[in-house]
Amino acid sequence: MAQVLDSDGHVIGTILAMNGTLTMIPTITGDAADKLKQSFQAWKNQGGEKALYDQSASKNQTSAKAGISNSSPAKPAAVVTSDSQPAAEPQPGGQSGRGILHVDDLDRLENATLRFDLNAMRSAPALLEQKPVMQYFIAVNNCRDSAVQRSLQDELDYPELARFYSAKAPEILSGLPDTAGLLMFRGNTRGELIWGRAAGGYDPTLKTLVLGEYDVSRKAFPILVSDKSKTLEISGTQRADVNRISLETSCPVAYSALMRLGANASLPASYTVTVQPMSFGELPMSEADARRYIDSVNAAQRDIVLAVDVHLKQNPQETNAKVFAYDGTIARVIVLNKASFQQIGTLYDDHTLAPVRTKEIPSAITTMKSTREFNEELITAVYVSLAASSCGWPISADQKANLDRYISDVNTYGKFNDRSSLNGVAANIRNSINDPSRHFCENPSERQDFNRRVATVWPNGPMAAPPPQTP
Repeated sequence: MAQVLDSDGHVIGTILAMNGTLTMIPTITGDAADKLKQSFQAWKNQGGEKALYDQSASKNQTSAKAGISNSSPAKPAAVVTSDSQPAAEPQPGGQSGRGILHVDDLDRLENATLRFDLNAMRSAPALLEQKPVMQYFIAVNNCRDSAVQRSLQDELDYPELARFYSAKAPEILSGLPDTAGLLMFRGNTRGELIWGRAAGGYDPTLKTLVLGEYDVSRKAFPILVSDKSKTLEISGTQRADVNRISLETSCPVAYSALMRLGANASLPASYTVTVQPMSFGELPMSEADARRYIDSVNAAQRDIVLAVDVHLKQNPQETNAKVFAYDGTIARVIVLNKASFQQIGTLYDDHTLAPVRTKEIPSAITTMKSTREFNEELITAVYVSLAASSCGWPISADQKANLDRYISDVNTYGKFNDRSSLNGVAANIRNSINDPSRHFCENPSERQDFNRRVATVWPNGPMAAPPPQTP
């Protein structure tokens, strides 16, 4: 048995060997299920199933001659075995280890440091001559290909991979955007930058920002700055300290290259961006949009942050402290709600970038739930997920995929208290399961609690339901 995952890691189908042939059983419905079955049948029609069995038989014969047992036949791309270990994603040309990073992939990975890293490789190609950096580059092109993860440490396989990607690097890097993002002015009493900060350390010119009362005559919200100045200025040099931690989830092969193969130590320790001054005093907005914004927030909760997209000019200066210093041109300045990071409006746009795709904040962290309701939902999600995994208690593929999504959403989008609650609940439940004196999996009362809770998990019940889809 094998499970089929989509690009977000969700289970969308199961492959079973039945009567000597492989059969696809979708766990999704509608047109998507039909397309999945058609795609699987096309793979079989092109000889994929025969090649799979031939390869497996060949390996078994070779192993038998060598006196070695081999119980792990080759797996089709984009499947995960029943022990949930990731296998290869489909790659261009059907070859494992030949993935090509595209703009959409970069958007999906959502790691700002990765954008700086790739720009550094493009503007300073000598970086790729260092083996750990080349391993990292290969890894980000093959984020979930476990075969590549092994090949990066195999002295027989690695040289071929390195030759391929050395030749392809200019083409791959030239097709990626030259932009990076700075998230500015997430205020506290002293003002700070949370994604990028003044290159010299704390800068007293950094301010906290709040939207004032809407001016109907000007059709704009005034931007109130903490030091009472009348204008906000974005200028000078900002430092973007590296943070690649999110790649552990979004690109595990790259994270392994960073942690185990030394890529972190070979890459720049930080990046700086110097921009020409831009001044702003107000956020223009129509009355209708202003009404929607005013109705959505408390009058005392109008703190904002700025998402600043910057085009990085090539040929950065590399300093002795392993800092790449870029000159940048501001392409867009977007105003976000400080608490939720939802977009409120746009201060500046030179229209060199594609329009922003607004991401809905998952329902797990909206104010639509009370604290009690959220905590109960969180306990149910974690309890069912951990108990099903540890005890083998039944849960549908849809429920498992949904719980994985829910827990990931809380980790990714939740506020500090949400993430803290998640970690505390998970620790307590793991301790209960692992305590030998409790005999958790053999305890009838725990099984009854599991049955009660699993019946309430979406799509069977309301717990941990996905956020509503916008048209």
